[in-house]
Amino acid sequence: MLRKCKSGKERQATFKPYEDVEKMAQLIMMEAKTSFANASRVMGKIITVAVIGFMLASDCCSGRYLVPVGVIILAIAAGWLDAIGNECKQQRFYPSKTLNSMGKYLFRWQWIVFWTFAIFALSQLRSWVPPGFARLSQLSLEEQLWLVCTMAAAPLALMLACRALEPFRFRRARADIQRAEILVRQLAATRTASDISALAPLIEPDLVPLYKLTSVAKVLYDFAASYDSADKIKVNLSQSLASPQNWSLQRLVSTVYSPFRTIANNLLLGETEDLVLYIVAVLYFALVYVGSDYFPWTPLTAFLPFLGPKSRAGRYVRALQENIRLAQGQPAEKKGGMTPTGIADDALRLNWPMVVYICSTHVTALYALLVLVAFGGVCPLFGNGKAVKSETIVLSFVLYLCGGLGITAGAHRLWSHKSYKAAAPLRLFLMVLNSIANQGTIWHWARDHRVHHLYSDTAADPHDANRGFFFSHVGWLFVKKSKAVLEAGSKVNMSDLKADPIVMFQKKADPFWNLIWCFALPAFVSLQWEDSLWNGFLVAGVLKYVINLNATWAVNSVVHAMGNRPYNPSHATTENGWVSLFALGEGWHNWHHAFAWDYATSELGPLQQFNPTKVFIDTMAFLGLAWDRKRAHKAWAQRKARWVSEQGRPVEESLEGPPLFKHRVTTFGPPLPEDSPPTLDNDDGTVDNGDVPMDTGDAAVGTSSAEQ
Repeated sequence: MLRKCKSGKERQATFKPYEDVEKMAQLIMMEAKTSFANASRVMGKIITVAVIGFMLASDCCSGRYLVPVGVIILAIAAGWLDAIGNECKQQRFYPSKTLNSMGKYLFRWQWIVFWTFAIFALSQLRSWVPPGFARLSQLSLEEQLWLVCTMAAAPLALMLACRALEPFRFRRARADIQRAEILVRQLAATRTASDISALAPLIEPDLVPLYKLTSVAKVLYDFAASYDSADKIKVNLSQSLASPQNWSLQRLVSTVYSPFRTIANNLLLGETEDLVLYIVAVLYFALVYVGSDYFPWTPLTAFLPFLGPKSRAGRYVRALQENIRLAQGQPAEKKGGMTPTGIADDALRLNWPMVVYICSTHVTALYALLVLVAFGGVCPLFGNGKAVKSETIVLSFVLYLCGGLGITAGAHRLWSHKSYKAAAPLRLFLMVLNSIANQGTIWHWARDHRVHHLYSDTAADPHDANRGFFFSHVGWLFVKKSKAVLEAGSKVNMSDLKADPIVMFQKKADPFWNLIWCFALPAFVSLQWEDSLWNGFLVAGVLKYVINLNATWAVNSVVHAMGNRPYNPSHATTENGWVSLFALGEGWHNWHHAFAWDYATSELGPLQQFNPTKVFIDTMAFLGLAWDRKRAHKAWAQRKARWVSEQGRPVEESLEGPPLFKHRVTTFGPPLPEDSPPTLDNDDGTVDNGDVPMDTGDAAVGTSSAEQ
């Protein structure tokens, strides 16, 4: 296949689509070819899902409270089978016409009804029991009818009801492809001096196999990215098809059905998903299954990883549209295909999945505090009379420290700023600790943080402090990124992280990997001292997680508002010991923004400024796992020398505050005599004009907006 031969950037480098529109259409059609290997992969996924559904619905390996989950899974598998039958009917599933002709008859839900009745009839035979039917024939008639209902009748009824409201044709993904094709065709028309109507469609979405929808969207995105801004300015975004506005009840049902649509998109539309993701996903669902023996509501967590992301095809199309908007200076598109004319660039667009997720975790954490304080550790809803054990509380504290170090020593000081170097075992350990914190992948955390330093407290800062305390603390996560933030993020150089296999492993395994370490780990570990799975999840999972989140967020909000500024008075960041206490040494922020490459993120040692992260890194260096630790004392001396030269007055320094929480106070003394040399309170007395530049990797484009 074409994509296996050339990546998107290589394709752009060797072929300029606007020079040959016909060639571009040919390449897209090549990408959309049917593939027996991909078709077999899709069938394997459906069989796997169906087997899981049968196991749960038949009550053979689990409790009866999992039967409804099994019914839903079987309904999903039946819907997918119906979708493949339609693909075969359209001759776009298998490369062979013969196989497609066979498939359109074999992959039909009516066969489920036929085999259900056939098996039920065979189980009623008393004179002769067919091989494999002995156990089934021993069941009573009521038990057999129950199996018929849970394993066939109920799933089919649910599937047919959903299909009546929204047929399983991947209509939305194909509409995304059509919107992208119209935009690319407009771009092609700008170079051919012809109207878009004069150009034949580059591809018909109805000819694309379902497992190729994502790869075709990626090709269209790559081609659009190869055009320059002058071409993109001429594009009329309103010509791309808008999403149809259904009547209100149908839209409501479609919203309820959206989690199942998302599952189908993520599992079926991907052509070359990484094996790593499948392995981690299997581990996640295995833990969900085991957890169901200890807590009956555990199976509900099986749907959590699928509630947030759009399909990959949809993400590429949205990125293509945003790429054109950035060139045109238009605001981002609202969901549903509407372009909000006259809306300011900084208009807030709520990110509803994130709003629901953050609010629900915080409500659960507040409930956990209520259980500990008001109910003596016994949860009145799901505690079953078992109080939270002291070992679980200790575990939550230990995991809090572990997750904190994964952010401070890992995502922040190592991967965002490259302030020291670490051996592979230490990087692996820090990646696991970072996963316990569950604040997004290292890749996304570091990218946003590099943008923050490059454009601190400006419109391009993801958590711009000028927009208020709440916004810089958590509000920035409640809204979609603005045009300025998206553009800045697309230009950050991420090549160093892309070359780190440990970082990329976590990115590929997202979100299952982080969910396992953040919530499943403490829940199952708590069982070791005979606490309940729920207590471990509630206290050592959610409560620990939310406190850790707010400690990190306080670095964005509190230290941009409260404290002194001795190292860079013109910057909003401050020195705040209280934040350092909870954020493991990240509160000495004025120093950090003045000298971001300093691995300690503070001027003084850990006995004067509380900084357990520095102690951890120093310990790793003692063990030979960390090296090349950068410090900024010389740069601080250079800055003071420049102040003396500019002001003609000496820099006077002092320390204030209690032990562990001291902070620097800098003032200017009386004017110096004209022939007096500058004096510095610095051990090496270095004098230089200028500071060492911050190393955040801002030189080249390292990621596309499709990965924002």
